[in-house]
Amino acid sequence: MKGIKLMASILAISMIMSGLALVSAGTDTGETSVDVIDEPPVIYAGSSPRTVVVEQFTSDWCPYCPTQTHSMERLYEEYYPNGPIIIEYHTSDEFTVPDVIPRANKYAVPGIPSVIFDGGGPYTDIHLRGSGGYDKYDVYVADKADYLEETTGAGAGAPCTIDIEGDIEGLNGNLHVILDFTDVPTESSLELTTVIMESTKHHFDANTNEVYGHHRVYNGVCRDILDPIALPGGIGVGTHLEYNISFALDPAWYPDMDPRDISAVTMVQSTTNYDYKQGKDTYHNFPILQAAKHEFVDAEVLLVNGDGTDAIDDNADYIVEELVKIGVKARTWDTIEATDTALLNVKTMPTLADLQKYSTVIWYTGPDTTTLDVADRTNLQDYLIGGGNAFLTGSNIAEDANSNGWNSWLQTNFKTSFAAGDSGGTSFNGIASDPIGDGLSGLPVNTSAGTPDSITAEIGGTVCFTYDNGPNMAVRSIHSGGGRTVFFGGDYFVMTDTIDADSDDETVLTRILTWQNAAIPPEVEVTFPNGGETFAQAEDVIIRWDAHDVDIPENGIDIYYCTDYPTATWQAITTGTVNDGIHYWTTPSIDSSVCRIRVVATDSESLVTEDISNFDFTIGSGVEPILAPYDIPIPVAAGPGSWVFVSFPYAMTGDIETVLTDADGGTTWDIAKWFDANDTLHPWRTHSRNSPGLSDMPMLTNSMGIWLHLTAHDGGVLTTGIDGDYSAAPVGVTLYPGWNLVGYPSAIGENAFDSLLGTGADRIAEYQAASPYIVDESDLTQVDLAEGNAYWIHVDAFVIWTVDV
Repeated sequence: MKGIKLMASILAISMIMSGLALVSAGTDTGETSVDVIDEPPVIYAGSSPRTVVVEQFTSDWCPYCPTQTHSMERLYEEYYPNGPIIIEYHTSDEFTVPDVIPRANKYAVPGIPSVIFDGGGPYTDIHLRGSGGYDKYDVYVADKADYLEETTGAGAGAPCTIDIEGDIEGLNGNLHVILDFTDVPTESSLELTTVIMESTKHHFDANTNEVYGHHRVYNGVCRDILDPIALPGGIGVGTHLEYNISFALDPAWYPDMDPRDISAVTMVQSTTNYDYKQGKDTYHNFPILQAAKHEFVDAEVLLVNGDGTDAIDDNADYIVEELVKIGVKARTWDTIEATDTALLNVKTMPTLADLQKYSTVIWYTGPDTTTLDVADRTNLQDYLIGGGNAFLTGSNIAEDANSNGWNSWLQTNFKTSFAAGDSGGTSFNGIASDPIGDGLSGLPVNTSAGTPDSITAEIGGTVCFTYDNGPNMAVRSIHSGGGRTVFFGGDYFVMTDTIDADSDDETVLTRILTWQNAAIPPEVEVTFPNGGETFAQAEDVIIRWDAHDVDIPENGIDIYYCTDYPTATWQAITTGTVNDGIHYWTTPSIDSSVCRIRVVATDSESLVTEDISNFDFTIGSGVEPILAPYDIPIPVAAGPGSWVFVSFPYAMTGDIETVLTDADGGTTWDIAKWFDANDTLHPWRTHSRNSPGLSDMPMLTNSMGIWLHLTAHDGGVLTTGIDGDYSAAPVGVTLYPGWNLVGYPSAIGENAFDSLLGTGADRIAEYQAASPYIVDESDLTQVDLAEGNAYWIHVDAFVIWTVDV
């Protein structure tokens, strides 16, 4: 016998679909005794932290489901990013898919709303229950207690870890899932279940009864449950399993499906059914041992509710709804606090590091009279200095700044200041030809929430809205950090919207975010391959990049490769793909050591940024079909009488006249010099074509750096007089105490700090055409080593520098 929380139904609304009767549940009547049929006395412990999975069965016609949905989303936000994974299974509404009914039957779901924690257990309790009710806070408190029970005590651990990443290309998705077992699982009958979900979905029904506060934005909606993969038997500590999983996106899921809203959850779940019985009903538990979630595209907009009196974040609900309808993925900021009450949802405001994860921040304070404290202002300012965008709105922000001595902060960061505490306006109108306000009029102000401030535009600020009675209501500006700010002196996005007549709301938000998106091009960085890697021909490689902007559309990324850098004949790998950060690529069947990747990001305002791998990488043997002599690059500005500083990366040795006699005769020289750091008394070696008898230059190698005094220059290269090849193994370059004049014997470009790590090198100097003998010392991190160049390197002790080739 074991206790279970089972909510008693107070409203018998039932639907029959595929033999499944779904009955919505009501308020909690407390613990109900149940008979456990065949559950073993087992606790699922493990040494790996366990991620809790909450499966919620819901529908948009159910009057009790909005409170349950609100509870789930509040738990998700408060414990983000390490909190519960929440999956919504919809029944008999526009988001229903066929896989939901078998999943409900699997658990013998009694009715909706129902939530199941970790497949029902068994852990410290059996968590299969119906829930619901009208009071959002009561439902939230009950759900939080159940979640915390799953994350504490003997059942808090898991026997494995799960890593998951993925790529969406068109309507096809790919996942790479890695399981590493840190303990022997108690269950032997395990399978890997994968659920494909879609977030930020909007439901609209003009006849929806708003008396229940119906939730019209859904996140984590189940779109597909993929065929499970049976895990092998005999799993022990250290077992490592990898799976590549493919899936398809179905446009029929929703007319405006956006691949950026897709996510995936993988679960290690037992196939053993543990039953329990209550009265005449039998329910089924299938324990989930571990899970992981992958968001293909992260949100770029952060929504911060700074209204300290807000109890249930209804204001956030309205703004989120508008963001969803204009196709913007956002995250609502919340934190878990011990001081939360039914009347007060306490939040610790985001730090600078939190803000910097997003391209723009919407921060609203409602009717609060104490709006932004010192930490909030400091973090927002530093965020803006770093190039972030912000939309700040509230009834009393400007008055608070004026009364409490931080008006200069508002002037500096939002180019506005306080004018009057109560504008007397009840609506506001846009300024003609303004990119945000043009053509908009009669937009309501939430005067019941506070006294809307009238404000003044400071130097650099532009008024975009005025109140209906004349004073300024909103100012936009460009921050010194490059981002864009918008300030509203009164509340706007806080009104009840019972019939969904909110086209103006959508227009205002769209224009603000569009204007901010046009501030600067996207940020993009290629992270792999980024130079120095070697791949086989036809090898499967994962290209990785980071790209950020307020809005990079679903087709905003193009990826190219070249095998002849720096000539760079770019060939398309994929164009118009999703900004999910990875792309699976099969390398071409070529041999080249001068390959690079190029990623181009285009935002919704057609602003473009690109990034290229920092250094060359190799495909195949790296040996090009015909290498022939090596072309040593010569600076174009180095004419007759100039000194140049050169080396060659090919693994060839010869006397100076053989190696450095230009093959086509266009570049000529008369004096060559090399610094022999091993000879402390007479380190300079010279070869003079004018005085051969004075020459003491030894045989040349690819580890030597040479000074050449030019007598003629044909505009680009000196072609070596003999053929050579790149080294097949790392090259050891001897460094003596003091300064060493060396070549760079590799085709792989690398940062000097990384390449010289472990040698004790502390300074480096590059060629200076104007003063070639003056050592210009540089920090190692500031110099990128490249073939054909020579360098001065300083060490304090004898060492062999191993150069990867």
